[in-house]
Amino acid sequence: MIFVKSTGEHSYLDVYVKLCTILFKEFNDRENQEMNFKKLLVTKCQKQFFKMLNKEREERKIRRQSLDDLNGAEDVDKDDDGFSKPMMYLFDDAELAARKKEQMYGNMYLLTELFIAR
Repeated sequence: MIFVKSTGEHSYLDVYVKLCTILFKEFNDRENQEMNFKKLLVTKCQKQFFKMLNKEREERKIRRQSLDDLNGAEDVDKDDDGFSKPMMYLFDDAELAARKKEQMYGNMYLLTELFIAR
């Protein structure tokens, strides 16, 4: 819950970092990985970062393939704005892409702030 909130709400990041530093001190069992909060949080950040990175790569690959299919199958005619049909296809899910990017930045902000706060 802390991870999800801290990566999504950047305005409260300093509060989440303070909470995490308290939890780092409270749950710092070096021998039992399940009770080491710092290790669990960093692992969660890494997994989420690489999951999102791989997903973005797959989506780019699919978009690139569909663009190649569109370009090979038909003539690309431009609209008045200068955008071609394949270009318009890329911008359909702009809000979803912005949210994904925001979460990825939130992940990096959290790790950076935690590193600074140690």
